[in-house]
Amino acid sequence: EGIRVTPPPSAIELDSWATVFASLLRGEWPLVLAESENGDDGDVWVGRLAGAGEAAASLRFVRPVGAWDTEVDEIPYDEVTRVRFGDRYTTVLARYVDD
Repeated sequence: EGIRVTPPPSAIELDSWATVFASLLRGEWPLVLAESENGDDGDVWVGRLAGAGEAAASLRFVRPVGAWDTEVDEIPYDEVTRVRFGDRYTTVLARYVDD
């Protein structure tokens, strides 16, 4: 794919998940991947940030085949254990999402 992953152009505030997602919302990240390592299976959410509240982030999810879900859903911060953005997976997937 010929991608170069670059560091964020602006600082990501790391005080809490609310500040992390608010920082990402202000940035130019086409897709964000959030993970939960809670429970047996864990969860992975990939989508475009639509909002960052005090208790949850709002994402419009994208499926691995590049199709958008029709609705915006919330991910409670207490379920999030890891966030990725600007990485190879989200950058490549963003190229193929039907916009």
